[in-house]
Amino acid sequence: MELLSLLLSVVALILAAMAFGRTGGMRDLRRQLDALSTKAESARELAANTIDKIEDMVRGGEKSTRAEEPGHAPTDKSAQE
Repeated sequence: MELLSLLLSVVALILAAMAFGRTGGMRDLRRQLDALSTKAESARELAANTIDKIEDMVRGGEKSTRAEEPGHAPTDKSAQE
């Protein structure tokens, strides 16, 4: 009985390998991975640009605060304590 299970498992493995090869194999998988990487990079850039725009809206168009400029003490009360 164990021999029959082993034989069926090996046949199933061979059939799965053949099906993988017929559907494109590693070349197709790499091509899909490259396309996905390109889309992910595009989405990352879009998210970064959106966050920059939101930051500009929140800060009123100014990127640096007085505390970040050299020679100015922080204006936050918790930083003074």
